[in-house]
Order: sequence, then C-alpha cells, then structure tokens
Amino acid sequence: MAKTLKKLVLISDDEELYGSLRRALRAVGNIEINRFTKASLKNKNRIVLIATPKEENLKELIYSTIRSKYLNPIVIINYKVSPLFKKEYPLFEDHPFNHLYIDVPFDLVRFVATVKDVIPISSQAIREAICGSDSGYKGYLLKLLSHDLLSEKERCVEILMLVSDYLKDKKLSKEIEAAANKIKMESSDWSAIASRIGRELENRIK
Repeated sequence: MAKTLKKLVLISDDEELYGSLRRALRAVGNIEINRFTKASLKNKNRIVLIATPKEENLKELIYSTIRSKYLNPIVIINYKVSPLFKKEYPLFEDHPFNHLYIDVPFDLVRFVATVKDVIPISSQAIREAICGSDSGYKGYLLKLLSHDLLSEKERCVEILMLVSDYLKDKKLSKEIEAAANKIKMESSDWSAIASRIGRELENRIK
C-alpha cells in the first residue's frame, strides 16, 4: 500500500531553507511542502510550518492569521529556547498534538516522525475553547486593543472582529458590529468611537 503523502505549507522568508526542506522531506519522509497562502488553510489537514519568523510577526501569524478561525496544526522551528517559547505561547505546551515546537538543530528523520504525528483541532467548538482558555491569545488581544486599535481604520475594524469572535457574546457582537460600521463611515472622529468600544472590550477580556 502506498504511503499517504503528508502536506505542509511553509511560512518563511528564507528561499534556501524552503528549497532544502522541500527536497529533503520529499525524499526522506514522503512530505510535500508548498508556499503558504490563506487558501491552503481551508484544508484543515495541511500542516502550517513556520520557520525562522521575526518575533514581531509571530503572534500575528499564530493567533490572527491561523488560530482565530482555522483548525490546521502548527509547527514552528528555529525561534528561541523551547522552555521560553512554550512559556510565552502556552498553546504549544497545553495542546502538543495540534501545536509543535522543534528545537534547532534537529535530526531530519526524527523531525519527519514528529511532524507526522500532529493533527488538526477536531472542531470549531474545540478551537474556540482552546483559544478562550489560552493566556497567550488573551494577552495578544489585550495588546492589540491597547496598542494597535487606533493605528488605522481598517486595522481597527479587523481587531474588533477578532475580539468579537473571541468573546462569543451575541449582544456584544451586535455592539461591536455597530461600532465597526460607524468607524468605517467616519472620516475624522472614528478614533473616539474606537476608544470607547476598545475600553469596554479590554474590561470584558480581563
């Protein structure tokens, strides 16, 4: 019986790393790597491999791009010492079947075996429960509300929708949607609207 081809999508700016991993993993582990696109997240069985990320981009990738909506397993290599990383990102400590951190340097054969064991989160309900109890995700949202909310209108609306999805409160979601619509229409006073709803949301998350 032919082995099932495991598929990964890579987020990395390192072209040499992409080429090397693609050749090595296809040969050793029957694993195919392609470039990451948002469309690739529609298949929850696609493993998202994040390699050599910039620190300022990592939370955005983990929480906003992937875990806010999608079930795909996440694997990260070459970031920082494992205990420090897992302290900062509890998802990788508390839910290791869906979130994997691999120390560098690593043995390729062991890497293949480990990656093949990760699985997607089983349902959106479980994803919501995982995110709702994760201190890293909570801290990320609070930072967005306190530091990024007033940066620009489009980003403001994006943050409000992200928080709405996190809180899962129907009444509050309507308030957030109404505020977001006002922000879109306002040309000059949108930041005052954003500040008011932002303070309320910070208190709710805390």
